Amino acid sequence: MHYFILMKQYGIEPSDQHYASMVDILGHDNKVQEALAIIDEMPMQPTECVWGALLTGCRLHGDTELASYAAEFFFEFGSVGSGMYVLLSNGYDVAGIYVDAARARKMLRDTRAKKGNGFKLVRGG
Repeated sequence: MHYFILMKQYGIEPSDQHYASMVDILGHDNKVQEALAIIDEMPMQPTECVWGALLTGCRLHGDTELASYAAEFFFEFGSVGSGMYVLLSNGYDVAGIYVDAARARKMLRDTRAKKGNGFKLVRGG
C-alpha cells in the first residue's frame, strides 16, 4: 500500500499499530476486503489490535462471514476482553444469525471475561 511505502521512504518502519490504524480506517469505510488484504500482506504477525479493527469494521457493515473469520484469529490470543465477545454477538444478532449470537454469549460466560468499566465524557457549558 502506498501509505506504507511512503513511510519507509522517510525512514519510518510501519508497526503493528500503523497496520491496525489502516485496517480500522478501511473497515469504517466499508472496505473490509481491502483491510483483509492489508492483513495478509503484513510483514509481521497481526496482533489483537489488527484483528479487532477488522472485526469492528465487519460489525459496522454486517459482514458476518468475515467477522467469523477474524474472530477465529482474534480469539487465538487467549485472554480477550468481554467487548469482543459482545461485538461478535451483536453482529450476529443484527444479521439474524441467532444461533451464533447465542454461541458468542456462551463463550463470554464460559471464559468469564471481565467487562471493564465504561465512562462517558460530559462537558458543561
